[in-house]
Amino acid sequence: MEDILRSERDIEPWLAAAQTRAGCSTNQTTMELLEILQSIDQPLRKAFNQLDKLDAREDDRENEEFLDWISAIDYEARYEEVRSCRMNGTGKWLLDDKDFMKWQSSSSSSLLWLSGISE
Repeated sequence: MEDILRSERDIEPWLAAAQTRAGCSTNQTTMELLEILQSIDQPLRKAFNQLDKLDAREDDRENEEFLDWISAIDYEARYEEVRSCRMNGTGKWLLDDKDFMKWQSSSSSSLLWLSGISE
């Protein structure tokens, strides 16, 4: 809508010149144009929303294709299989760690470095 209003401002001088030559009222024609713009505003918004949805679906499809290309393993099924074997409390030590909690609540973007137990 902003683009339409900007375009309207851009053409106003040209419109005024044409109306002067044609003997029309600038105010009347501007009002008519404004009514036309208002009448197409809602359909345009709906169209843009539909395009956004289509774009999101296409992104999802491309992500699925990419994941299929990386590995033939059904990662969702594998995740559920591993998840079902998970024991209660797994990883709780990490979630309860003061450094982890500090990192998680931080407003800055940072990397949490985890290293395994060294012997």
